[in-house]
Amino acid sequence: MRIQFPSPFLKHFPTPVEVQGMENGTEWRKRVNVSYAEAFKEELLHFHDCLDSGKEPLTHGVDGREDIAVLQRILAAASPKGLGGEAAR
Repeated sequence: MRIQFPSPFLKHFPTPVEVQGMENGTEWRKRVNVSYAEAFKEELLHFHDCLDSGKEPLTHGVDGREDIAVLQRILAAASPKGLGGEAAR
């Protein structure tokens, strides 16, 4: 299964999901456009709803911070020329 998230800057661009498999020795693929909703807008609407209703967000700030730290470690491991800031530490 492969999910391709569109750029948040592309208005009304679908989120395609492609499923692959084998049946009786034959490969098959199915592509489904799951949503035309803009991912970034949906995230903002969810965040606003959490603030208004007091609900817990699907992803907490701590999770987001950990995601950024992992990405920084990946980038630092590649040692690109000119890397600075937190990622270089």
